[in-house]
Amino acid sequence: MQRYLIIAIAILAGLLVLVLLSKMAGRHMRGEAVMPFRYLIAGAVMIAVMVAGGIWLETGSGSPDMAYQPAQIIDGEIRPGQFNEKQ
Repeated sequence: MQRYLIIAIAILAGLLVLVLLSKMAGRHMRGEAVMPFRYLIAGAVMIAVMVAGGIWLETGSGSPDMAYQPAQIIDGEIRPGQFNEKQ
């Protein structure tokens, strides 16, 4: 679910940057400002957000040589899930 949320945020961030750059391009047409390559900049922002989100997702994961132990109920207490060394 987080993966799809990050992709959606990245696309929305790219579109927001594109809209802002398009408004700046409108000013350029009137001779007020210069903003070439607006689609390239918007795409770069979208890719940067996706890469940052991917890195963020991987920071809390276990290493490849670990196995996930799901949450358990032991003596009436819930023990949270954890990563353990593979055997």
